[in-house]
This record gives sequence, C-alpha cells and structure tokens, in this order.
Amino acid sequence: MKAIFFVLATVFVGIALCQTPSTPKWAPAFSASVLITAADQEPSFSRWFYDYNNNRERFDGMVWMNGANAFTETIYLGGKGLSGTVYYIVYSGDAVFCFYNNTQNYTLPSPNFSSFSYIGVAEIDYIKTNLWMAPEFQSDYYEYYETTDSREPVEFDFVDYYGIQNSYRFFEFDAEAQDPSLFVVPSQLLSVCNNMSN
Repeated sequence: MKAIFFVLATVFVGIALCQTPSTPKWAPAFSASVLITAADQEPSFSRWFYDYNNNRERFDGMVWMNGANAFTETIYLGGKGLSGTVYYIVYSGDAVFCFYNNTQNYTLPSPNFSSFSYIGVAEIDYIKTNLWMAPEFQSDYYEYYETTDSREPVEFDFVDYYGIQNSYRFFEFDAEAQDPSLFVVPSQLLSVCNNMSN
C-alpha cells in the first residue's frame, strides 16, 4: 500500500512540475537595467523607466558621440493616439544639448503574450527561465524569457517589421509605479531645446 501511495505521489508531483505556466503579463510600470542590441547599431546599456498608463518612458545611458562618451537621457511623452514628443538630452563634458522631435507614429511598447506558446525551460547566464515564442507572424519573430519563480523578464528577442534583429537583456527589474518627475524635462533645458522636426 505504501509503495502504491509513493508511486502515485511521484506521478502527481511530476505532473505538477510539467504544467504549463500561466501566460506572461507585461508590467504596466517598471524600471530596469537593460542591454539593448540591434543588428543595425552599437549595443547600449541603459536604465529604462516605463509608465504605460501615463504613456511615458525614458532611457538613460552612455553613447559614443564625436569621438567621446556622452551621457544621454531620452524621454518620450505620449500624447493622443500615436502622437507624442521625444526629447534627447546629451551631456558632453560641461555642455548640455537638448533636441526634440514630434512623432506621429509611435506607441509605447506593451507586449500581448496571448498568442505566445510555452516552449519549456531554458537557461540564460545560469538563470532558469520559461521560454515563450510567437513564430506565427509573417514578418516578426518573438522569443521571451522570464524567471521561473518571480516571472520577471530576463530577455526579449525579436525581429521587427523592418527585418532587424533586436534583443533586450534585463539585468535588474523593479515592477512598481514610477516617479512622475522622471519624465519632466528641466525648464532651463526646454528654453534652449532644438526642434528636430523642421
């Protein structure tokens, strides 16, 4: 009797361990440290601040500009529909430059995982992850890796509409509301910000 109970318990544990996790959900607000690589540009390590409900995002990081490193802040302030304004603030030595561009065709990324299929368990840098894929799109391709315990993003790889391969590797992730002041361009910079739309 004990042997039968042990076998049944083992089977039930095995079934529980093999169950497909629930569909991932993209956090509506977070901050993260990310390594962004794309086939058409140099890799960049950035701090990403994201607030979907208020249609805001910001990237802080270093870029190579005119033969030297410069610190940049890129702030997107969404408006109605697809409209919005992107501010580029560049700190180079003692100088600060500000540029902005009005965009009419941008939406804050908010992945919908309902069409993704669970592939199984994978490892990235010794981190155990769940792997999800959405290969059924004609021009796009998506792979999403999340931690198996906290379900936080580890990596998001995709081929975009233009056929360019992109990868977002997450090294730290905090899913929480973001301070609204992160998305405010200082008034002294707004007064000297150059319009790139013209």
